[in-house]
Amino acid sequence: MTIAALAAGLLLPSAASAQRICKVQPNHPICRQVEKRQEMRDRQNGVTPACRAAANKYADQNRRASILKAGFPAWKKAIKNAKSDKAKKKAKKGYKKAKKQHKKMAAKLPGLKASYDSACAGAKVKPF
Repeated sequence: MTIAALAAGLLLPSAASAQRICKVQPNHPICRQVEKRQEMRDRQNGVTPACRAAANKYADQNRRASILKAGFPAWKKAIKNAKSDKAKKKAKKGYKKAKKQHKKMAAKLPGLKASYDSACAGAKVKPF
């Protein structure tokens, strides 16, 4: 029994490689297996499909907002190190655009958090 479990654990790809495969090929057998395991864990923890969907949507939006915010220092550095007026203007425009996109995404987060909280109110364990 333990040998079979150990062999199965060694033959399955790591979570990171499975995630890469699933981004490219969502219908891959490994992806379906990962989804089934997640659904099984969700059922055990009282997480409904609506809760999972709301949690995934909130997490994705939060990740995108943080990625945009992480780009601010690069734009500031580009403005500071720009040699010509044209380059400085272009960097300022990029920084302004990044701030605007971040503000737009960040504005959606409280609503998504509220829907996530209400959808996952009955869950024993929160998805994140």
